[in-house]
Amino acid sequence: MRFIWRIVSTILRLLFGLVRLFVWTVSLALILFFVGQWMTGGQLSQVPVSSYLTELPQRFLNNPTEIPTDLVTSQSDQRHRWDQNQALVYISTEDSTMVSAYRDAMRQWNQTGVFQFIETDDASLAQIEAGVYVDSQVSAAGETKSQTNLLTNRLNKAKVGLNAHYLSNPYYGYSYERVVNTAAHELGHAIGLDHTNEESVMQPAGSFYSIQARDIEVVRQLYQDQ
Repeated sequence: MRFIWRIVSTILRLLFGLVRLFVWTVSLALILFFVGQWMTGGQLSQVPVSSYLTELPQRFLNNPTEIPTDLVTSQSDQRHRWDQNQALVYISTEDSTMVSAYRDAMRQWNQTGVFQFIETDDASLAQIEAGVYVDSQVSAAGETKSQTNLLTNRLNKAKVGLNAHYLSNPYYGYSYERVVNTAAHELGHAIGLDHTNEESVMQPAGSFYSIQARDIEVVRQLYQDQ
C-alpha cells in the first residue's frame, strides 16, 4: 500500500507542477504583452477604426447637389479620441484652394476653443495628414481614415482627404464655403465625431453647414475628462 501511495503522490505532484508551470507561462506572456504595448505606445494593437467612404448609386452622379460629404462604413460603439484636445496637422497637397480650405477649417475649429489644430511642415511629426485625391468612382466629396489603440480607445493616426473630382469641378456647384465645410467635416471625423442628421457640420451630405453649437458641445463632452 505504501508503494502505491508513493506512486499516486508522485503523479499528483507532477500534475500540480504542470498546472503551476502553465499558470506561470500564461501570466508571463500576458505581462510581456502589456509591457510591449506600453513601450510601443500601443502600436501592436493598431487597426483601422473607421473609414468614412463608400460607393453610392449612380443617381448621385445625376444629382450633383446630393453628393454626400462622405459615408460611414464602420463605427465603434465607444467614441475614439486623441489623448488631448489638440493635434498636429500636415497638409500634404499643393492645391492652393484646398490648402486654404483646410487652414480656414482648422481656424474655425480653433476658434471654438474645444479643440486646437496645429499645422506643421514636418510630416513625421503630424498626427493628422490632410490631403487631396481625385476619384470619380465613388460618390463622396471626402474621406477620413483613422487608427486607434484598442486598449485605450485613443487615436494614433488619421488621414483626411478631399475629393477634387467633385469639389473642384464647377458642374457639382461647390462654393468655396462648402469646400471649407467639407474640410471641417472631415477634420471632425479625425477628432472622433460621427455623422448626425441634426443641423451640424457632421451631416453626411451636402456640406451646407459650418460648425454649429451642437458640434462644439459634442467635442467638449468627448474631451472633458482629459
